[in-house]
Amino acid sequence: MSRADLCPRDEEVTQKKSLKCDSEGEAMSSGQALQMDFQAVGAGPLIETPQWFAIRTRSRHEKSVAEQLERQSIESFLPLVKTTHKWSDRKKEVELPLFSGYSFARLVLCSP
Repeated sequence: MSRADLCPRDEEVTQKKSLKCDSEGEAMSSGQALQMDFQAVGAGPLIETPQWFAIRTRSRHEKSVAEQLERQSIESFLPLVKTTHKWSDRKKEVELPLFSGYSFARLVLCSP
């Protein structure tokens, strides 16, 4: 059975009111109708408040990404861990990101 058989065109849906489709185009029973009313669940204020997001960065570029975010007046967070690296001629204490390959930023999901 093809996808077109399960999820017919809009004209056909008006004739078959019991058949509904989800966001991916899959057929659903009448009891599983997808509701997209975000105001009803109280999601309105969440969209306007800043939230933390993980930003995947290029390896070993976490500090530069955090600096670029700060230059753009975007609140960022980069947890660092101090470790000692040993070379054949010296030892040095370096700060490495706690989560390599990631930086964190606090953003508003959609701007006015």
